[in-house]
Amino acid sequence: MYLKENICGYLVTTLPKNKCISEISDWIHDGRKGKYFVCANPHSLEVARGDPHFDLAIRNADLIVPDGIGVVIASWILVGSLRERVTGSDIFLGLSNVLNKESKYSYFFLGSADENLAKIKDKMKIDFPDIKVAGTYSPPFKPVFTDEENTLMVEEINRVKPDVLWAGMTAPKQEK
Repeated sequence: MYLKENICGYLVTTLPKNKCISEISDWIHDGRKGKYFVCANPHSLEVARGDPHFDLAIRNADLIVPDGIGVVIASWILVGSLRERVTGSDIFLGLSNVLNKESKYSYFFLGSADENLAKIKDKMKIDFPDIKVAGTYSPPFKPVFTDEENTLMVEEINRVKPDVLWAGMTAPKQEK
């Protein structure tokens, strides 16, 4: 168990990035499916205040990391204990370094354009050659997805059964 701090009504972890990476790595190693983390920044927390589904997605996260410096500054103002940002890219790079050494895990990348996803696949082959890219999906660029589009994304992910899903579609779409 780890310490959390109330920032704008959300329980943000106070763990440093290496401990966050270790926590997420443990989920994967233990086969704990359905766990997820959210990168909290001031914008996403403010958007969540007016969007009940987004609010619930953040509250139900297994780990909320302080992605924005504004979240860290809020902690300082509240005399809290957060001292560093923990970004999504910190988690991605740290976790990928851990999992690459074990040569048995796979990723699915959801979001972005097809050209960017192709570049990610190429970069993965160079930087993390022992992590399989099980699949990618570029959803339509729009503010809200239809039920059919959401179903298609879920089916694509489930079809290849990745060990880790990386969603990058901007808040609040990826959390919902």
